[in-house]
Amino acid sequence: MFASLKNKFFGLLILLFPALLISCDSDETVAPPKPRPVITFVVPEKSQENNRRFSGETQAARSVDLGFELAGRIEAIFAEEGKPYPKGTPLAQLDRSNVDAERDNAQAQDDQAIQQLRRAQELHESGNASQADFDTAIASQKATEARLASAELAVGYTTLKMPYDGIVTDIPADVNQVVAAGNPVIAIQGKLGMNFETSVPTSVISHIKEKQKVTLTLSDLAGQKITGTVIKISPVASSNTTYPITIAIDDPSSTTNLRSGLDGEASFDFPIEGQQGFALPGTAILASPDGSNYVWLVDQPEGNTSTVSRVPVTIGNLTGGGKLEVLTGLATGQVIVSKGVQSLTPGMEVTLLKD
Repeated sequence: MFASLKNKFFGLLILLFPALLISCDSDETVAPPKPRPVITFVVPEKSQENNRRFSGETQAARSVDLGFELAGRIEAIFAEEGKPYPKGTPLAQLDRSNVDAERDNAQAQDDQAIQQLRRAQELHESGNASQADFDTAIASQKATEARLASAELAVGYTTLKMPYDGIVTDIPADVNQVVAAGNPVIAIQGKLGMNFETSVPTSVISHIKEKQKVTLTLSDLAGQKITGTVIKISPVASSNTTYPITIAIDDPSSTTNLRSGLDGEASFDFPIEGQQGFALPGTAILASPDGSNYVWLVDQPEGNTSTVSRVPVTIGNLTGGGKLEVLTGLATGQVIVSKGVQSLTPGMEVTLLKD
């Protein structure tokens, strides 16, 4: 019987041993969780303006595709793409053999008509020719004179010249190519004057006025401060229901490497209508299951760590730079969590990092 009690005692010890170990472990102090690092944002003054950006492209204020005024074979191209040329500079030349021959023929006919007119005048004055003969000689000479003038113009048309000071932007034609009258041979743009063409939706067209100042950002000219002035507002919407806007770039000569075809954005500042709000990062604003919105407020923003509180807010419109307008719930100077907002709970301790 004693042996049976002994076995039961040792069995009970085996069952209780894990519990005793757990009891011993529970007496040890558990380290508190480390504060969660978050990035903070200081609530600014209430927005007075709503910034909107619209994409577009630069275009020369004066640009044109040049072509010859008569058909022919291109004999030479003097222009080089990307180079500036003053007004009147020859850019390309057609083969002149045919027009030179026509001009020489017209010149010979006009010389002959002048001699015949002089002879008719002498005969008329001596009474040996009628007035009708004299009038016919005059008409014939005027006709040959007109043909000569036309032939001389044709000679001039064989040389393509710069119509104004500008830069050659493209040369789509080649030497020895036969071109029809008016076919593009050389594309140019004026040295002075550069525009930015964009389009805006119906919701903002009423806020845009002529002479309004605009900030431009061009993809290939990062870091250069470029401003423009609205000079044209289309009264008619385009096929995609947006309104074309033309912006003249202020002082284009001060912008390095400015040229046609650069992609970019035009930044408009529109006054906010109705209630004004704070422009906050969209990452700081969260949505509750019931559809309401809230932010995490830093309780002690003076130190390196703080606890956070959940604060309900009312949001307004989307502003520029990916920010949302907050109408109620916050005050200027308060500090909120802008990044690292997920998994926060009221009273949680966080480490504060400035954006």
